[in-house]
Amino acid sequence: MQFVYIVGAQCTGKTTLSEAFAAAIKTNNPNLKCELLQETARNTLQLHGFTRSDVRNGGDRCLELQRLIMQSQFERETTAKHCDLNLVVSDRSGIDPLAYASMYCGSALSHGLQEAAVWAELRSNLRAGVVVLCEPVQEWLFDDGTRLVPLNWEEWMETHRTFCTLLEQHDVDYIVLPASIPALKDRVDFMLSHCKVKTLPLPVKGYVREKWQGSHLVD
Repeated sequence: MQFVYIVGAQCTGKTTLSEAFAAAIKTNNPNLKCELLQETARNTLQLHGFTRSDVRNGGDRCLELQRLIMQSQFERETTAKHCDLNLVVSDRSGIDPLAYASMYCGSALSHGLQEAAVWAELRSNLRAGVVVLCEPVQEWLFDDGTRLVPLNWEEWMETHRTFCTLLEQHDVDYIVLPASIPALKDRVDFMLSHCKVKTLPLPVKGYVREKWQGSHLVD
């Protein structure tokens, strides 16, 4: 099974792109079994009664929210790995709570998340998968009333740079989807050209199948 992660700062079109990319993959590969993992952070905020102010205010409550989001992402990825799937497309990853903890809780508090056992597993999934980092498109910043919205362009770009830094620190290869490609069709084409997804036979007992390494199929 292959994970494709579409990650980045808020309001960078991750959920929209994940849906369109998964639809294109299914069109090209009708027999492919694909699942979308979406809106983990939004669902966690609503389930546990957090607000975006809890993120901006930092401190222990922000850190607890990021821990819960990481745990939820871990549970969803673990469940997916036990299903008969060829592909999982996720609009966030285990790196996201690290990025927001680093931005709003500070390095001392956020370091604890990096020592969690669930992060070790999520990092392993990231390293084995394909990671696409969406660069902010300045015209796309808007307030949906739920998620944290950057105060200005500088904060938004700082969030993007934090993702880059953390991915590099944890030895996770990634591809940047540049802001110069704003049209959804072109963004999907970019994904298709960089993510070499291929339909693989589902596991059969006693049968050793081909395996994925990074974004390429190898023997």
